[in-house]
Amino acid sequence: MLPKNRRIPTPLLLLALKKSTVYSAEHLTLRVHRLSSEEKNKLARIAIITPAKVNKLAVDRHLSKRKISACLEKDLNLIKPGQYLIFQVKKDITKLESAILVNEIRNLLNSL
Repeated sequence: MLPKNRRIPTPLLLLALKKSTVYSAEHLTLRVHRLSSEEKNKLARIAIITPAKVNKLAVDRHLSKRKISACLEKDLNLIKPGQYLIFQVKKDITKLESAILVNEIRNLLNSL
């Protein structure tokens, strides 16, 4: 699970979703909202969204979120400060191997 200081609060999430740059991969979409010049030194914050259209059961949605956050914990220090990262799940990743997911996340983070 991501630390509390690394998660995007809900009111800021809605703002970040509207004003963001989109990067896509096979299973995930990454939306990046860059903060203003005054807030560039703040820690990068992350949100993970799994729609009910992708996984009908809440158990599967939580599993998807836990898988993504476990993959992200290894690379938290690689993320540049001053931005909000929103990961949206496009396909079911509950049965996906961790190595494939880690590779996809790293490719998305390298494209920033």
